[in-house]
Amino acid sequence: MRIKLPISAIALTLLLNATQARCDYIVSLAIAPGTFDLFIEDNNQASTLNTFGIASYSIPLLGSILSVDHKSPQGLTSSVQDVGFRLLRSPDNSLIVSASQNTFTSPIRVPDFGRTGGNLSSFIGVDMLIFSEQPIYDAKLLIASGTWNTLGVAPSVNVASVDFGGN
Repeated sequence: MRIKLPISAIALTLLLNATQARCDYIVSLAIAPGTFDLFIEDNNQASTLNTFGIASYSIPLLGSILSVDHKSPQGLTSSVQDVGFRLLRSPDNSLIVSASQNTFTSPIRVPDFGRTGGNLSSFIGVDMLIFSEQPIYDAKLLIASGTWNTLGVAPSVNVASVDFGGN
């Protein structure tokens, strides 16, 4: 079973002007019984809205969830610079999956998360990743995987509380 719903978000253009953005989340239960994946896709066209892509997210999960493995792309360079979703990152097994790119102090910003696939090691300023999770990622961005009790309620997202941001 696959659940896909549109989510409104605020994405800031490269010029820091606010514009409406649209992201979708996908909860996929088709992997193996009792498992799920959570994905995000950014449906904004960079050429028309001049948006950067997903810079942060906060996604509250519902259902009979037993475990959550937070998997969004992130890394730390040998010069101790954040890459990807390292800031304010929720721990594994949290029912609110959230993280942000460090757009404040890190010079390394990853554009087009949720639109195009990529490799964290390919960005200017990334000399070597000394720690990483999912350094190679797809356009349909894997945020988390987990397990759930199949005798209970299937995993879903609390749509009223989802928050995405761009920069």
